[in-house]
Amino acid sequence: QAQRGHGGHNGIRSIHDQLGTNDYYRFKLGVGRPDNHPDKNMSRMSVADYVLANFTDMEQAEMPDFLKKAAEAVDYLLVNGYNKAATKYNSSSNSKPEKL
Repeated sequence: QAQRGHGGHNGIRSIHDQLGTNDYYRFKLGVGRPDNHPDKNMSRMSVADYVLANFTDMEQAEMPDFLKKAAEAVDYLLVNGYNKAATKYNSSSNSKPEKL
């Protein structure tokens, strides 16, 4: 949805600052949270360290499918509009949702 705040996210805040507006659609691709990670070493990391860490071998192997799904979501957004895309890709049935 356009015109949303940064919610304390420094990356989004930086985009707002650079564009001088918050009138754009955000498309968030999540990496999850450390407490949900199957690797116990990763699950004990702080959130900041976790999101800045290199991907594991397993995560790198999943990346092509993840990016393909993200590209499909962007295409769907462009063809069908934000509301339909948000309904389709923000559902709880997606194991790794691409948040719109």
